[in-house]
Order: sequence, then structure tokens, then C-alpha cells
Amino acid sequence: KQNFKFKLHNPGNVNLIYSWSIIDPSNYSLYTINYEEMEEQESAGRLQKKIDYNEKTHNSLEDLHQKSLGSSDNFNILPQSGCISENQSEEFVISFSPSEDELRGTLTCRIKNLNPELAGLKIPIFIKFKIPQYHFEFLDDFSEVTENSSEFSKILKFKVIGTGKSHEKHFYLINPTEEAYKFRFIQEKIDESTNCNDNQELSYFNCETSRGIAKIFEKTKIVFNFFARDVGIFKSTWKFSIDESNIKVPIVIIGVVSEPRVTCCPPRVELKPTVK
Repeated sequence: KQNFKFKLHNPGNVNLIYSWSIIDPSNYSLYTINYEEMEEQESAGRLQKKIDYNEKTHNSLEDLHQKSLGSSDNFNILPQSGCISENQSEEFVISFSPSEDELRGTLTCRIKNLNPELAGLKIPIFIKFKIPQYHFEFLDDFSEVTENSSEFSKILKFKVIGTGKSHEKHFYLINPTEEAYKFRFIQEKIDESTNCNDNQELSYFNCETSRGIAKIFEKTKIVFNFFARDVGIFKSTWKFSIDESNIKVPIVIIGVVSEPRVTCCPPRVELKPTVK
């Protein structure tokens, strides 16, 4: 769910008693609201709306599905009704769930003691959703992955002790769209290293899933390997690419290799000369 906040201010000298309603065009209904029969329930702090069924007026604007408690299948507002003291403000929260490409509606506020010469408060609602082409899902214990908006979109970090072994980390690529697409992971820069003896003839990093097809609503496992040949800090720049959509996401991979702080000395045994 997504939320949007706004405030309503009462500049008058009397209390403002309000009740919100939402007209949702996506939920068409023949139910209408008879405002003449609305009764105030001060003890409960709400305005109760009596709903009458009327087939003859289904062509009017009121035939759109309108709920008295300020909610619909797509929208909800809290608080739905109440009272704002003189010269005070109250904050409201509209929540909605992205279920379609676009959502439209009208938020109306019925104020009991509003000046008859003033029109009631009506706020049009228009929400447009954009589905992302991709989503990276990392494991809960994958604390090495961070965001860095200043330089790189994603940072993948290996921390290992000792040399001579290969280490693996993986995450998942999710395609939330309704079309499959091809993707690639491309190494852009030669490995950078703090090790002066590194000849960089071979990369320390490798992507086992360097290319593939992201199927509709499915996960694709992405595996990166890091071979710790030497002690030091090693960095490699990659790019996730969806060519048909012109999407390129930079990724930096860092490998930190250190020696163990505790080492075991080989045992030494002295044998005295033996006499036959």
C-alpha cells in the first residue's frame, strides 16, 4: 500500500464537523446516498449516511459507488469523520493499492455547518502507476549489499579470510512485467587492486549468469564468484543491461581479502641421539 498525507485547516470560530466520502468510478453501482436523511451521531463522533436503493437515478453522478465511511476497493482515508476545533488543523492519510495502471476518483468532504453560499469540498484523485522492468531480491542475511546513489546503484561486497579459494554470492532477478526479456551482466572495467604485484591478467570476479531470459513473474538466480588469489582489496565494475528497454544499472563488486589473525606454527620435535 502507498500513502499520501494532507492537512485540513479550520480558520473559523466554531468547530468543523466533517465526514469524508470517496467516489470510485471503477466500482459502478446503483446505490445512491440520500443526504437529506443523514443523521449526526455526536456520541460516536461520526455522521451516519443512510443508503437507499434507487434504480431510476442510475444515470446520475451519484450512481457511482460512494461509501459513507470514506473507503472503496481502491482507496481509503483516515480519519473518516470527526471534528476540527476552531483555528486548528488535522492531518489525513489516503491509502491506495497499486492494482491498475491508473486510478481515478473524487474525494468529497461533507461539512455540517458550512456556509450555504460555499460549494462543498471536492478533491479529484488521479494516480498513475509505473511497473518497474526489474527487481533485485537479496537474501535477508545479505548485509553486504548497500545502496549508494552518488556513484553506484548497487554494491556487492565479499569479505574473506585466506587465499586460494573461490567464494560465491547470489541474489535473484525478478521480472514483474507481463513480457519476458533478455538481460546481460557486463564487466566494464578491469579489476582495480591495492595489491602492487597484481598483474590483472585474470579477473578476480566472474558472473555465472552473465546472460539469460527473465521469464514473466519468475525469479532468476544470479551468481557471482570471487577467487581470492592475493591479499588486498579488489574492485570490479559491472552493468546490468536490458537492451530492448535501454536499461543499464551499474553494479560495483568489491572483494576484501585478509590473512587470518591466528596462525598455527608447525610443531617442532627434538630427538636426542640414540646409542645402540
